[in-house]
Amino acid sequence: MLMELFTLHNKQMEEVIGNEYEDNTLKGYKTTFRHLTSYLMANYKVSDICIDALDYNFIKGFEHHLKTFFSLAPVSAKKYIKNFKKVVNNYCIKSKLLKENPFSEYTNKAKAKEREFLHQVQSGSLLKQNGIYI
Repeated sequence: MLMELFTLHNKQMEEVIGNEYEDNTLKGYKTTFRHLTSYLMANYKVSDICIDALDYNFIKGFEHHLKTFFSLAPVSAKKYIKNFKKVVNNYCIKSKLLKENPFSEYTNKAKAKEREFLHQVQSGSLLKQNGIYI
């Protein structure tokens, strides 16, 4: 079950706070856990889900939930998707609990938009007026 693995991950992370991880890192994973719980309850009416149910649609649905239910910016949503992906990779992909990586087709465009904006700023193609790019 997905949330059982996530709980195990967070417990193991908590045990090495100060040695391997910082409190803020764990805080991000705990927040990801709460957001996933909210997504499961809102869309599936369950508190946990079989690992086999993870697929592209589940991930895109979770991303949509983050942006709509929690009103997160794309960059913030990406952070929680990244935490989710790390847990899935460490506990499901490496141990072969999943036959296919559900993140293989998933891409988040937040980074691409950020790079495009920075490129425009650096190239001078954006105008800055009163400290705001227009």
